[in-house]
Amino acid sequence: MADKPAWGAYAAVAIGVVAVVLAVTLPAMLCQRDTGSVVPGDTAWGATQLEEALARVAQLQEQNQVLRAELAQQQEQLGDLQIIRDRIQLENERLQKKLQGTGSEDWGGTWLWIIILGVLVWKWLR
Repeated sequence: MADKPAWGAYAAVAIGVVAVVLAVTLPAMLCQRDTGSVVPGDTAWGATQLEEALARVAQLQEQNQVLRAELAQQQEQLGDLQIIRDRIQLENERLQKKLQGTGSEDWGGTWLWIIILGVLVWKWLR
């Protein structure tokens, strides 16, 4: 997970940048008349749009920071879980080696059946 970038956050920032560029250039293109002059009232609209776009970019950057903090916390938790998993695997391997090393555990149930059958045969023969 540490290798993968937060694509959603990058996309949000890219959308914000595109919105700012459009907010700056689009009013100027729309307000030009054939003479090339800008209508005076339209510059206020462009400034408002720019302010809104900048506010949105700031909001997206804040969300990006929150997402990065959450990602860092999840990566830390993942690291802790991987350590626990490794310890469990080592303990499992140790127990498997211990069970394979002795054969007496396999005969526990068998000896019980031999004794039960022996008692039954002895009672039957009496």
